[in-house]
Amino acid sequence: MKDLWIALMIIAFVFIGNTILKNYYESSGEEILVEVDKLKEGIQTDSEEVKQENISKIREKWDDTQKHWIMFQYHEHVNTMEDVLLECLDSYKEVDEGEFQRAHDKLKRAIEDLKNREEISILNIL
Repeated sequence: MKDLWIALMIIAFVFIGNTILKNYYESSGEEILVEVDKLKEGIQTDSEEVKQENISKIREKWDDTQKHWIMFQYHEHVNTMEDVLLECLDSYKEVDEGEFQRAHDKLKRAIEDLKNREEISILNIL
């Protein structure tokens, strides 16, 4: 009976930890997407100084988020997301709306993929 309780406690810890981590990825990823969405509004109208300020703000936010994500995820996944974010920031700086939208969509899909990786499901277990 004692072994059963230990096994149930371990399973509970795994599910609870997984839920907390998934919620963290979801909320921190959404924060980054909200900041990038704000760039979309000013891609044509923002001055160079405002663009530099916005880019610095997002990079700081990304660096803070990346420090935590990289502890639990493969480095290559996080680095790929960083590359896409940098594409997005470069197209914002160069006033290329089409490229900005493509990079934004790729970033959104990468964050969604990150959340789906953390879901406990039959597909992820197999």
